[in-house]
Amino acid sequence: MCALKRIPCPWFAMLLGAALVTPFVAAGEEAAEAEARALEIVDEWLGHLHGRDAVQVRQTQSIELTVAGVSLNLLETAVVAVKRPDLLHVRKEKYEGGFLSLAGLDDMNTVVVVDGEHVHVAIPSREIYSQDPQPESHAAAMDVITGTFLADAFLVLDFFLEERPHGVTDLRYEGETELEDEAFHRISAKQEETNLTFFFTQEEPPVLKRIEMEPPFPEDAPLALEEMPEIRFTFEDWAFDEDVDDGLFQFEAPDAYERVDSVLAAVLEDIDWPEAPADPEAPMRQPMRGAEDLEGAPAPDFSLELLDGSTMTLSDYQGGIVVLDFWATWCPPCVRAMPILETVMNDYADQGVAVYAINLRETTEQVEQFLTNHGLDLPVAMDRDGAVAGEYLIRAVPTTVIVDDQGVVAEVHVGAGPAYEDELREALDSLL
Repeated sequence: MCALKRIPCPWFAMLLGAALVTPFVAAGEEAAEAEARALEIVDEWLGHLHGRDAVQVRQTQSIELTVAGVSLNLLETAVVAVKRPDLLHVRKEKYEGGFLSLAGLDDMNTVVVVDGEHVHVAIPSREIYSQDPQPESHAAAMDVITGTFLADAFLVLDFFLEERPHGVTDLRYEGETELEDEAFHRISAKQEETNLTFFFTQEEPPVLKRIEMEPPFPEDAPLALEEMPEIRFTFEDWAFDEDVDDGLFQFEAPDAYERVDSVLAAVLEDIDWPEAPADPEAPMRQPMRGAEDLEGAPAPDFSLELLDGSTMTLSDYQGGIVVLDFWATWCPPCVRAMPILETVMNDYADQGVAVYAINLRETTEQVEQFLTNHGLDLPVAMDRDGAVAGEYLIRAVPTTVIVDDQGVVAEVHVGAGPAYEDELREALDSLL
């Protein structure tokens, strides 16, 4: 890894290279002033950052994506610390949503420690770690982090290290704006075709609080996107120099840990991949199974704890119809679906229809607070480890499974689009 040096030269010459010194010949006086003000704020922040020997921050990445009423949102938090000349610590603290959670891989609380001699990568929940010689180049060290289950730590590192983000242009001060009742400087920019928005505090020196990214809309997107995902990075708990614990840059594997060549490879080996077809001429790629494949098959029986401490068992409802809605509090379509489920539950209760919202991998406190905030009153079963979701092949939330009076999966609805309530009522009416 390259040595981490203080950078005394102006920000616009080192951070973005020649792209920012290209004269804006056609720009008017107002645009020139907006650019100058943006450079002044960012230069002041980076001058403060580059004058430090050590920096630490908690970074949260969120991606809000809805496809055909199905939420695939991601929320990931990591602590990033770096110390000159070549020490690094990245630790994931939280992962919610996305395909990793639904696949049961949200325990990838990866830790990367670069101690000046070695790069250590560990997954405490799996009690495994790897140890390799420390790369000489910054780019090689970044390759190590890429091969892990971490939040994108590159933003913080690139601001602090000698290597800088390239291709960022068109910086412009957009004025003051409020986020959570606090005033911030708002600066827009571009990186190739991606629109960027930076939010800095109004203190002296200004501190980076948030970055929003808006990628270009792909006309040939493989998914039926109605709009591009919202991508956001937020930065909390900045610490500098003596406030950064030197212990972060030290690593000693506990005795119980197993050393492996690659933690990523070790995790992938544990995944039950579909077998290749016996026919060598058959396509090698197998279609991903989902809850829809269970239609017409007996519904897997299960028992789950309810919020009130009691237990519900699916087989106890033989002879009646059961609606199972797999959901999470972080999922916007789930939020829209929950009041509909409550209404349907009340309307069909006297016809032998039971409704259960099955929460995936969240705490009792999170769910209770969610129900209180939204004024909802319907039974919630806690699938704390995602085992039941796995039995039902849940790939996205919300997914609603309707089990008929014979214990057979009658219909599966993925998502909660505008016709969700009508489709749900039509399905129940056809079974009654």
